[in-house]
Amino acid sequence: MSFAIIFSIYSAILAYLVGISESFSFLFFGNFNYSILIGILFGVFMSYLLWRGLRALKTFEKFGVSAIFIIFILMVVFFTKKISLDNLIAINTNFLFLPFGVVLFALLSFSVIPEINILLKEDKSLMKKILVFGTLITILFYILFTLVVIGFKGVETPEIATIALGPIFIILGIFTMFTSYLALGNALQDHLFYDLKYKKIKSWFLSSLIPIFIFLAIIIFKYFTFIKILSIGGAVFGGLIAVLILFMVKKAKEKKERKPEYKIPINWFIIILLSLIFVAGIVREIIAVIR
Repeated sequence: MSFAIIFSIYSAILAYLVGISESFSFLFFGNFNYSILIGILFGVFMSYLLWRGLRALKTFEKFGVSAIFIIFILMVVFFTKKISLDNLIAINTNFLFLPFGVVLFALLSFSVIPEINILLKEDKSLMKKILVFGTLITILFYILFTLVVIGFKGVETPEIATIALGPIFIILGIFTMFTSYLALGNALQDHLFYDLKYKKIKSWFLSSLIPIFIFLAIIIFKYFTFIKILSIGGAVFGGLIAVLILFMVKKAKEKKERKPEYKIPINWFIIILLSLIFVAGIVREIIAVIR
């Protein structure tokens, strides 16, 4: 589990570094020529915020999420009338399973749950409502975003979809990736510090500076694209985490020593069915990488 969490967060941070650097470069210069420099500078800035820990997370998350919500509403209102039904009904069966890893990645929130637990302090009973409504709101946003962007651009939609909609929506993408980067960076740092007992300086170094060096290697050798990084993080590491959590929940119900704040119904049929789906996604993604 520790292995899967660390590498899933690394893949997320790397994807966000690539996405943010290309978004800023395109926003200010109209091309991707300055992606490397911007990625390094942004990574250094995020390293500073990660050193501040939860204080920075609480401050910037409120600002970032508020900005995302406002820009998102503007996007839906402005672009809904530009949606073409022809763009929404186009199907290419060769890419039928392509979104699996990306969609799973987009819904990965396991690693942020401990951060929520810390912020809740004594109000642990709110955890279930936060998880349920947080997930449902996120899914609703994803559906609306997909309908608007694909309906507007169709098959011409670029990997970083917000680039297709203009400056204000590139900023939306930047804010979205920024808040996720900050939350996951804190989660990784806390995992290394609290769970693996690393010193604070080492936890910070591994969670903030190492991704910058890996980002440079990826950009220079051009081996992984933005979508490929998301797919690997979601399908392989996210799928592995999901399978482990299914068995953890089952085991926790059998060996519980306290009354939990909330319960989740689960049985072997659900565990096996979902596990097979996740394993199939893992195998497909590994084959795709090897090819």
